[in-house]
Amino acid sequence: SKQERVRLKHQEEAFAAVNLLLQQWRRGGSAGLIAAIFSDWRRQTCIGLKRKARSRTREGVALAIQQWEMGTQEGLLYSSVTHWRRLAELRKRALAETRRLDRAHVSCELMLRQWGMKGDVG
Repeated sequence: SKQERVRLKHQEEAFAAVNLLLQQWRRGGSAGLIAAIFSDWRRQTCIGLKRKARSRTREGVALAIQQWEMGTQEGLLYSSVTHWRRLAELRKRALAETRRLDRAHVSCELMLRQWGMKGDVG
């Protein structure tokens, strides 16, 4: 269900935040931060590749079924319009995600600058 997916996503984000703090603590500030970033990047890349492969398989099956149901030309046209609509929605989501990541990046930079100022004072 949607609530379950949202709960799992929040749980993953909380786990990632705790993991980041632990790595920073274990390896020191900068080294831990870099290790956590690369670890998360590797995990996200693997997840993305698996999703992409499943999506391609699903699209191929859907295209074959549409062509069989509607005939080759109508099936291709319908599939093209459907695919275009899906890509437009994905693009919209990607832009929203990019904006969210940009805001998070700015927030992290601010936090790191503040953290650096604390180190200078003490």
